[in-house]
Amino acid sequence: MVTYSVIPRSAGGEITPEGLVAVGRIAREFNLYTKITGSQRIGLFGAQKDDLPEIWRQLIEAGFETGHAYAKALRMAKTCVGSTWCRYGVGDSVGFGVELENRYKGIRTPAQNEVRRLRLHPRMCRGSGQRRRDHRQPRKAGTCTFAVTAG
Repeated sequence: MVTYSVIPRSAGGEITPEGLVAVGRIAREFNLYTKITGSQRIGLFGAQKDDLPEIWRQLIEAGFETGHAYAKALRMAKTCVGSTWCRYGVGDSVGFGVELENRYKGIRTPAQNEVRRLRLHPRMCRGSGQRRRDHRQPRKAGTCTFAVTAG
């Protein structure tokens, strides 16, 4: 039987405790497999087609929005916790990631796009193996540098 994935947007990987509780309640109610995705979102997998409208209604009611997880558009901004939560942070990485994601979400592009965080310090936090593949000068925020990359 065909099942569906539901991946709500969580800009910059940021999610509230209330959002986590809502996702857990929805996953339990609809018997969904949950996983943190590589794009710092929570994926709900195994949804039945007939359940999708109710699942999304409950997610939207809890403050989520659709994430365009597979679209040819800006899909997400990966962030570290930045100076708010990390002593090595030099700026508000999450705030910058959220700002970028909200500014460019839903804009169609010729290919899938991501905002990836590149490592700039020896702690190698989140995504240390990523290489710079952009054509623009990256902007520094937190302990990391951000650059828009085409997927």
